[in-house]
Formats: sequence, C-alpha cells, structure tokens
Amino acid sequence: MKLVGIAIGLCLMLQQAVATNLVPNNSFETNSAIPTGYGQWYDCTTWNDVNNHPLFAWPYASPDYMHTSATSLSGVHLPSTTFGTINAHTGNAVMGLAMWLASTANFREYIAIQLSAPMTIGTAYEISFYISNGTNNYNGSSCDHIGVDLSTAPLTQVDHEPINITPECDYVNQLWSTGWTQVSFQYTPSSAFQYITIGHFKDDANTAHTYHGPGADGAYYFIDDVVVQPLTTLPVELISFNGMNVPEGNLLEWQTASEFNTDHFVVERSDDGTVFAAIGEVSAAGFSASSSSYSFVDEWPFPAAGYYRLRIVDRDGTEEYSHVILVSGPVSAATVQVMVIPEAHEIRFYCYSPENTELEFLVFNSQGILQEEKRNQPFNGSITFNVNTMSLSPGMYVARIQFARKIFTQKFMVY
Repeated sequence: MKLVGIAIGLCLMLQQAVATNLVPNNSFETNSAIPTGYGQWYDCTTWNDVNNHPLFAWPYASPDYMHTSATSLSGVHLPSTTFGTINAHTGNAVMGLAMWLASTANFREYIAIQLSAPMTIGTAYEISFYISNGTNNYNGSSCDHIGVDLSTAPLTQVDHEPINITPECDYVNQLWSTGWTQVSFQYTPSSAFQYITIGHFKDDANTAHTYHGPGADGAYYFIDDVVVQPLTTLPVELISFNGMNVPEGNLLEWQTASEFNTDHFVVERSDDGTVFAAIGEVSAAGFSASSSSYSFVDEWPFPAAGYYRLRIVDRDGTEEYSHVILVSGPVSAATVQVMVIPEAHEIRFYCYSPENTELEFLVFNSQGILQEEKRNQPFNGSITFNVNTMSLSPGMYVARIQFARKIFTQKFMVY
C-alpha cells in the first residue's frame, strides 16, 4: 500500500470524554516554578529531558518550558518567545524543543514522562499531541520523522545525540504549521509500556528538512496537550473529517468506514475552539458496513477562521464527538488549497478564482517527466483536480498549476 506524504491532513479518530489519559500534566500546567530563561524543562512537574542534565548548559540538550507568567525579558514568555510567537493550545504553558539544527551536527532535544499506569497489552490506544512552529519561528525550518517512542524503562541521552531507536509512532513527512496541528496515531502495544518520549530519532544523514524562514536554519517545535488513552469502540468509524473555504462558504466533508444505529450528525461551530454552537444537521446512513460520505456547507462562516466538530447522535440518544478542525476564512484572491484523502489514495487540489480564467494542471516526477496534464480548462469560481497516488511510482512529485496570471507549485511524496 502506498502512503501520501504531505503535512496537511492526519488520520482522525473519535473518542469519548470518559477515556482516561495516561499522561500526567499533559498540557504542562503544573510546575514547581515559573521559568526565568531557556532550557528550564525541569520547572515543569513530572516531565524530563532524558539526559537529565540539571541545568541549561550548551551543548547539552535542554528543552524549553514556556509560560504566560514568565517575564517578557526571559525569552520564554508566551505568546512572544525567542523561538516564535504562539499561544498555548490550552492553558498557559507549552514545551519547545529543537529537533534538528544546521549549526550543530546531530543535535536533538526530547521530552519524556512516566505514564500514570502501564499500557495494557493488546488494547488499542490513541497517542497524540498538538504541535506548531508558531509565527516568526527563530529557527525557520521543518523536518520529517517526528515521533513518539514507547518503552518499559526511561530512555537516556548522553549529550545531545539522536537516540538510536525506532519509535513506535513516527510521522514520516515534514511538518510545518504556524497554527496548532494534532498529530495522532493508533497503536496496540505488545509490552506494558510505561514511558513515552517525544522527539526526532533519525540522525542528520537520514533527516529531510526545508527552510521556510525568516530565522536561522533549524527545526524548532512547540508541543502541547499530549494524550495516551484507550480507544473506545464506537458505532461510527470516522476515517476523515476535513474543511475548506469555497465561494459558497466553508465546505465540510467527512467519511465513515461503517455505521451501526447512527441517526444523524450535528455540525457545531466555534470562534475560539472552546464554546461551540450547532449550525446544522445531516442525516446518517444508520446501518452500513461500507463507506459513506457526507458534506455540509456553512454559508455564513466567521470572517477570519472557524473551528468545527461533529456531534454523532445514535438512534438511542447516545452521542460522541469528533476532533476539532480549523477552517480559514473566505478566499478573496486566486488560490490553491490541497487536501490529502489517504483512504481514497488521492490528493485533491481545490482551485479558486474570482474571475474568468483558464487553468493548466501539470504533475511532474523528480526527473521532470510529465505524469499528468490538463490544459485549457476554463472556470470561474472553483474547480477540483484529483491525483490518484496508486497510479504513481514511489518518489517525489511536483504539481504545477497556472491560472489567473499566477503559478502555484506543490511538492508531494508517494511511498
């Protein structure tokens, strides 16, 4: 099976509120002291940096604990830190860590914690965390292979070297996001793991990175809301939930793999990601052993951005919620947005133009050989092109899209 590598869409899983998170202090709120400078991971209760060096001292790897109560001159005051501008995903604190640096060979920082209880062998778990580069990122680069290692004993790092293990959960694509993105995995342990470690476990020779600017050349990330919790068997198996702004409003699309006793979906919206209100309903298939697709258009979206979630209502009245997605505001100029649909082995290119125009859509492989083409496609408003990744050989590809006197390019990997 081929996997599409592009850092914009992640596997979505449902959870019930009663699920128990095994990560203590998972949003870094509890502390022994407010940080006063860089590398003070030790101020955050129960978390550690695996090499256990007690104080910040270069070149020892020392993750950064950041808090809204830190002084503005400390460099770790949220939201305006030395490493970038970011609000905590929840609460008042985040952790920050360097996962690759051009200036220092094989420099890695990790954060680790002991779970509140060992994982149960044979039980499926959701393992997730929120990650961001923030804006004005000091190091300015992205890297691939950000992962989570599970272990029965703490990992150790002597200095700042990569820990030479293969993590159980590995997000293989490069990840760059100025807002918060949830990285989520599903894993069934074969051992009673009791420790998790988050970071980048590849050496420099096996690391892909891209410079985005405007800072130095290195990959620095903010982390918040770490979760390790058992997956609950639900009557709806939701395999995707995506949103995109279109001329008609904000288009929400979701797909289920199967359904049992489902009555309807309630679409809920929020301007802050905390307080939600229902804006519409969509009838469900009810009973289905095959895939079902749904869509809903929010015709009057918030001007800048809106948060959305689905409330799934069964025929017996029980309810579950999807994860939350963020959809940017209305499009006012020619633009292209990209959505990965892994279950369909597709990449969808949504093209928008406020004027009459003709479009040229080309896909090249890494040798510059044309793989797909559509030319002289007239449109006004929106048009969509789907690339079936099953028809492509593994490797790097570039989509080149030209319309409305603009040229858009998008790289993607097929594995």
